[in-house]
Amino acid sequence: MNNITRSAEIAALFVGMTCRFEGIPFEFGVVSTYDPPLHQTAVVAYPLVETQDGSMHREEDCNRVYTSSSSLSYSHAWFDWYTDEQLDEATDDHSVVYCDEADVYALAEHTRYCEHSNTTEHISDIEYFNGDWFLCSHGLIRQDGHGNSFLNGDDDYVYCEDDGEYWPMNECHYCDEEGEWIRCDEDDCNHCGQEGLDRILSYHRHGRSADLYTGGSGWLVGFEVEKNRVGDADSCGDRIDETPLFAYWETDASCGIEGVTNAYDPLHEPTKRVFNEHLQESAHLIDVPCDNRCGGHINISCQNTAPRDMLQSFRKYAPLWYAVYRNRLTNHFCAQYDKKIEHGTEKYSPVITKSFGIELRLPSRVTSADMLARRFEWTGLTCSAMQDGTSFNAYVKSCRSLLLDRSYSGDRVKYAKVLRLARKFRVWMLDGIAHEDIQQWV
Repeated sequence: MNNITRSAEIAALFVGMTCRFEGIPFEFGVVSTYDPPLHQTAVVAYPLVETQDGSMHREEDCNRVYTSSSSLSYSHAWFDWYTDEQLDEATDDHSVVYCDEADVYALAEHTRYCEHSNTTEHISDIEYFNGDWFLCSHGLIRQDGHGNSFLNGDDDYVYCEDDGEYWPMNECHYCDEEGEWIRCDEDDCNHCGQEGLDRILSYHRHGRSADLYTGGSGWLVGFEVEKNRVGDADSCGDRIDETPLFAYWETDASCGIEGVTNAYDPLHEPTKRVFNEHLQESAHLIDVPCDNRCGGHINISCQNTAPRDMLQSFRKYAPLWYAVYRNRLTNHFCAQYDKKIEHGTEKYSPVITKSFGIELRLPSRVTSADMLARRFEWTGLTCSAMQDGTSFNAYVKSCRSLLLDRSYSGDRVKYAKVLRLARKFRVWMLDGIAHEDIQQWV
């Protein structure tokens, strides 16, 4: 008996045998190759999977069929295994369908037909508007600044570059001097009308925009500092001090007025120093007391990064923010929808997408310049983590000194509680399991 025959016989002994390695079942098979003058035979371990009917088959001979409505991009998206024969039967009876956009198979109950693209798609990749479904990637459905949806190309809406939002045309005017649409009456326009920098403006009905203090990182951060009033100023037209930090002040329906800051690069040291200088010159406005109706929204943008990608990137680090601002999770204006940060399209959500990036609506009122300085630093740490893809544990460690030593003045009990809650919020966001310690907020 020659060696080739003998090795083939030995290898054949393994065919059909199974074993488990680290809990994963395998089946042995034989692979033969012939590359003259060499004839080689090898034993190969094929991983096995349990298919939807309970039978075991080689993974390479099976297909994934997604079985939930969760986003297919999530690593924990649920699916079952189907053999080719099982998949053919399921597609024939229309219980499973192919989704063109994601290039996957999914249960029919989690798909919808999109007339515009003439395809059937998974519901995590589409959005509903005016009786039809549309692919999110096509960008056909937009939202105006009120949170109302409209179809791209609708002439009743115009884009205002000053605030990066779409608005109904009847709320705007075209400013010839700026060469763009501005959301306000012509008489109230800073270029066409008489509004001044030292007056409180009407909410989103003016031509003011923030200055951008760019560094080199591509990131920018700005704040909305809400107050009930500043001195005697609480209404449109009231005078208020002009300071370098604030681009403008405007009325706010939820609490009174809000100061919108310029935007600063949080990762560029010279620009960080400029921010702190501007902050100190504006401290007398920031330190004004206010009640808990007020919030402290944070706007973040990153050059060449889509808002939806920023949203998903921030979601990884959101549990720590949730633990710190947990009491805001019951506030109507910032946590009425989408608490798990899955789509970011509803206005009154903890984090939402904007044309420039994302807005964090979760942070509470700003009571002092020192607090705003810490938030700028924390947001910078978060931007750095988002940029580098830092792990959650490493991110929490990077924030330790800021939170423990400065925000909680060394109070280890408070800091330890925040860490415990952050871990539980993370489990809830990833797996949907709400520990009793966080149920009151989720």
